[in-house]
Amino acid sequence: MTSAPIAEVIIGSMDCAETSSFLQLFGFAQISEVSFTKSQSKVLFGVANVSQPARRLAAPLSPRSATLCVVPIIGNSLAQSREFSPQGWAHGPRALDIYTTDLDSAVAEVAAAGFAVSSEGVLAAGPMRMRQVLIQGPSQLPVVLVETTHRRSSVCDLVEAPRFSEPHSVVWVVPEHHEELQRWVGLGWTAGNTIGFTDASIAEELSLPEVPTPITMTMLSDPLVAPIRLELMTFDNHSNLGEPGAVVKGSAAPLTGHLSTGIDSLVLEVDSLPSAVAQWAESCHIGTVVHGLDGLGWVRIETPGGVRVLLRGPVSAVGASTT
Repeated sequence: MTSAPIAEVIIGSMDCAETSSFLQLFGFAQISEVSFTKSQSKVLFGVANVSQPARRLAAPLSPRSATLCVVPIIGNSLAQSREFSPQGWAHGPRALDIYTTDLDSAVAEVAAAGFAVSSEGVLAAGPMRMRQVLIQGPSQLPVVLVETTHRRSSVCDLVEAPRFSEPHSVVWVVPEHHEELQRWVGLGWTAGNTIGFTDASIAEELSLPEVPTPITMTMLSDPLVAPIRLELMTFDNHSNLGEPGAVVKGSAAPLTGHLSTGIDSLVLEVDSLPSAVAQWAESCHIGTVVHGLDGLGWVRIETPGGVRVLLRGPVSAVGASTT
């Protein structure tokens, strides 16, 4: 199977305007609005009614890169906060990573806008030196800005390069690193080198309870290694500590979406939704197919490692259900 590219990142927000403004600090611009019917939003996001349209944002200089879709969470009683919310060892999405060519000026601007910025994390290996900070965005949206001497290709390679790249990667903490990695490789994804590190500055940047913390990471991409990528992260000494709502492997319970604040899920574009569902169903939890979004079918999936995916693609009449 050839892996489908990550076309979009779904972001749950209690204030779409504020989240969109935050993302615009990094060069993203709104390109369209997306409306969901009551039945579609209930199946995909566990929300009875999305009365406001979602906002789709993109990096203007990278029209083919993944987009960000900010979906409103209506009636949520959680208070908005710009303070850090330490996640400890919890499994799930940890950050949206973006390259920058000038970390210092970016940090100054973000802090001036009122958002919390972590201490600086530094990784160095041979000639490579990477600096990064974690920014707490609205509705618990974490963004990591990365300035590095060696990086994957991005719009920052252009002659008149912008200060920020398109979405570089989504970091997802999983309980069993090797098992989750092999699942994605089996679905056609290309795995980079698996690296391990115990740098104290990274643990401090992530506000982890123990400093230093041994961490294992692997970057996964489609065969063309195009952005956006998925980075699997495991806290080696705490890999078996789960969190409420974690997927139990082998469970036959139907999957119903529950839109999360911050990073909710990854949208993968496939050539045939029924074929893709059959392949993912061998090892993942599959929701109900819904119709009518952009003329295509969508289905929510969750891997045993807790990575949440929305498959989007053409639907044949065979085996598909309507809502």
